[in-house]
Amino acid sequence: MVQDLLNRGLKATNDMEMQVSVLCLLMLKYYPEESYKEILAKCSSSEERLEVYLKAIEGFEPADVDYKRTEAIALYVRIKESFNYEQSYEAIKAPSILFKPLHPLYQSSLSENYNLSTVCSNFQGVTYIEGNHISILESRILAEEIEKFITNNQRVEISSYNNERK
Repeated sequence: MVQDLLNRGLKATNDMEMQVSVLCLLMLKYYPEESYKEILAKCSSSEERLEVYLKAIEGFEPADVDYKRTEAIALYVRIKESFNYEQSYEAIKAPSILFKPLHPLYQSSLSENYNLSTVCSNFQGVTYIEGNHISILESRILAEEIEKFITNNQRVEISSYNNERK
């Protein structure tokens, strides 16, 4: 997700610009993108920018202030780290599948399978579940699909193991 946000054009040449961009990104569901950009840029410290952000979303967000502060800082740190991140890994060999909601909370510009087929050598596809990212966690259908996936792949693993022993 963070890499996707970067690909959408997060432009920053220094820490202050990155902090402003991240806070504006978090406020997009309440305000037009440019509405707080100047105000945040005029702040003299990151703590002052955070306080402006928290005050701006106060009436919209029921979550506690400490949680929203932590969320903003964590997103900023992840985005900052992803600028220097280079992927280096071996493909995951275990059978894998992506369970995806039909009504996602976040629209990604990544491929349908979030590029999992590039990191998983045994990627078995995408299964769509009715709901959003939160509601599918309570879905009986998701539980049944996970059970089916595990059961089917245990058979494959056991038969592979038995063939190797012969």
